[in-house]
Amino acid sequence: MARAQFSADGSRAVLTSQGIDGSSQTDVFRAGLVVVNMTTGAQVGSVIQTSGWPSGSGDSKSSYDRLVLNPAGTRAVLVAQAADQSTTRVMVIDLTTGTQVGSTLSLDGGWVAGSGLVSTAQSSSDGARVLIVANTDNGDGQFTTSALVIDTATGTQVSALGSTADQPAGMQLNSDGTRVVVTSVTAGVTTVSVRDALTGA
Repeated sequence: MARAQFSADGSRAVLTSQGIDGSSQTDVFRAGLVVVNMTTGAQVGSVIQTSGWPSGSGDSKSSYDRLVLNPAGTRAVLVAQAADQSTTRVMVIDLTTGTQVGSTLSLDGGWVAGSGLVSTAQSSSDGARVLIVANTDNGDGQFTTSALVIDTATGTQVSALGSTADQPAGMQLNSDGTRVVVTSVTAGVTTVSVRDALTGA
């Protein structure tokens, strides 16, 4: 079933849905997005699709999509996960034209089976930057957390961050989009660091 979010001024609705190209779990699954003009009821631009596993309930391949709209109602960020949970894909959409801005970005990781953890998308207060976080179970008792900071005006990557620890790291973007707080746990010790969102350092 399609789900809708609305721009702050109510002029645009953004609907996301999931579908399958085939009839088995080996086929290609897609996450889709469409923009609707709420004044005219007309579709804005074309349907935008990316490879991704559709939402489910309870099985180890259950997935998600994530959609973030900026406060100005001019950009949407769509996050979708590969079927094998190995990759998270990110697309920035211009809500005025209904077209993609920049190229599709990707980072390693996604939903960690049994952990309840999925990729997250966090926005700065002005919507200019979005932090995307994904996790990978390394199979050796440690987890790798990967993150991208994205410029929503251009759809490009600003920086990349990473952390490997005994648990998936927590990452939070501050309100002006300049810093990321990273919290990780190794050997029972919690470490907190502040990273530059513009450089990843």
